[in-house]
Amino acid sequence: PSEEGTPAPTPTETVPAPNPTAVDGVRKVKLSGDTEAHSGEPDIPYVFQGSIVKPDGSTVAVDRPLSQAGAFGSGWVGRTSPDDQGDTDLVFLDAGGKVTDEQPVQGDLAFSDDGSLVAYATTDGRLMVAWDGPGSPAQLRTQGTGTLDPVAVLGSQRCDNPEGQGGCIVYYNQQSANGDLVAMTSSRHGTVDRVGDLVNVEDVSPAGVAVGMVSATDTGSCSAALSPEGRQLWKTCDYSLGRISPNGDLVVGRPAYRDGIGDGLVAILDMGTGKPLVEFDPPGDAFVNESAWDVNNTLLTMLYDDGWALMREDQDGAVSSVSTGRMPGAAEEVPVHFGGV
Repeated sequence: PSEEGTPAPTPTETVPAPNPTAVDGVRKVKLSGDTEAHSGEPDIPYVFQGSIVKPDGSTVAVDRPLSQAGAFGSGWVGRTSPDDQGDTDLVFLDAGGKVTDEQPVQGDLAFSDDGSLVAYATTDGRLMVAWDGPGSPAQLRTQGTGTLDPVAVLGSQRCDNPEGQGGCIVYYNQQSANGDLVAMTSSRHGTVDRVGDLVNVEDVSPAGVAVGMVSATDTGSCSAALSPEGRQLWKTCDYSLGRISPNGDLVVGRPAYRDGIGDGLVAILDMGTGKPLVEFDPPGDAFVNESAWDVNNTLLTMLYDDGWALMREDQDGAVSSVSTGRMPGAAEEVPVHFGGV
């Protein structure tokens, strides 16, 4: 996106940031919106200035403000931005952006890797999975009561599994009335389980490796990666963890203690070992907010640095700007939203 909300120009080569430095054993790179390196439009759709921007740079205007959006069947699915009461809706849209169905939801939407399944939670506490076809949506079992927040979906095509077709597992966080948080899974078989010792789950790789927080204090937190069987593969108290790259090799690192409207760093960690490969640090009071993996396993982040900029980073320390100049918007109002936030 540019300042006028039009697609970025023809991409130029992403070049490494100059003179990355190693501090405390972690390679650190300055993340500034003033970089002269530019890259092309993301290969994932995103929401910008009232429109869904498609990978080819064309836009689909929508009449509802969206905080999530993804391709779904021949059209789109999204979650509206919270209204004055904090309420949000799940909306299905046709290819032209017209709403064809909607209903109130709680929490985020979660998408399968191929985009064929979307999980959501209704305001009366039902965990649902939708797909573009007969039998949709399906309700999955949950245990107990509390607020549900879907995080990830493993599976494809459909979740009701007629005659052995398709199937899915939904990973979600559940918060009780007293504030206790627990990470859970629910499958098409009716099985509901805890996700090991995770307090909350942040994402799950295609191979079923889950990442999330295992403990938190007033000054920090510890996070871990768990095997599909729930065995702890590695643990870090230097970062909290975010989304996993499409190839399952990398995971986003964020501050272990998160406060305020954004983060003072974003890192890329090795999913196999938990080792930080590179840390990107905004200057001064600048901060990063939303982030998402592009299909080529580069990281897209929203940077607030005297205005908003959409940035791209990779595991080798390369930094480029996707946006042309700064995008309008107050520090509290992120102008770009991705699908699987």
